Amino acid sequence: MILLVDDSEDILQLFKEPLARACGQEVQTLLHEGGSAAELAQQMLLIAPQWVLLDANLSSGVQGPELVAPLVDAGIHVIGFSSAQWMEEQFLHPGALRFLHKDTTNSAAT
Repeated sequence: MILLVDDSEDILQLFKEPLARACGQEVQTLLHEGGSAAELAQQMLLIAPQWVLLDANLSSGVQGPELVAPLVDAGIHVIGFSSAQWMEEQFLHPGALRFLHKDTTNSAAT
């Protein structure tokens, strides 16, 4: 199972179905509306996905890259996800396997 984590309901809805089709796997979404990085990491660990597609800039100032190490330590594969291409190294350095550029135009979801 893949977990898609973002702080925008619109982004979750835009990418959920295309991601499920592309990967042939169930995709669950987690809307981060606030709370600490530790709380969000705990939520993700309780869901126990095989993969997490993780946004870079979340609510409450939480940064996706700070969540990579605890997820990887738990055996979860992480892919960073951001519209800011410069965030790639921020995700890869702590152990994310890949980085995807988040293109929020309608063509990205087709």
